[in-house]
Amino acid sequence: MRKQWQIGAIAAVLLAAFALQAAEVLDNSEPVTFFIEDGKGVPGYRDSDRDLAKMAFEAWSRESAGKLKFVESKARNAALLRIQWISPNEGLFGETQRMLVNGKPGGLVYVMPQVAQLGPLGQQTIQ
Repeated sequence: MRKQWQIGAIAAVLLAAFALQAAEVLDNSEPVTFFIEDGKGVPGYRDSDRDLAKMAFEAWSRESAGKLKFVESKARNAALLRIQWISPNEGLFGETQRMLVNGKPGGLVYVMPQVAQLGPLGQQTIQ
């Protein structure tokens, strides 16, 4: 069950990143690069969360009927979308910061792996 709602949580945050991109013209003629930060030391983070984030990108691509393709970047600074794991104490849940990467619109997406901190309403939202 954790896996299902965790994918939902990550997908919801990625959709926020998509809204960021929608404000600009997204160049989907080439894959959108992403980078997933290491979450070790962040409360609630599990090594499997990285795989869940990748699954969310795959689901996003699939649901776009292949119009969006994602490829993982080895270089953080070259990625259009960056996933950063945060603790509940940082007050950043659900926030996406706009940024430019080599002149293209991108986003820094904050994901809180410890979804229990969202409370019952937040957990219902991502199920």
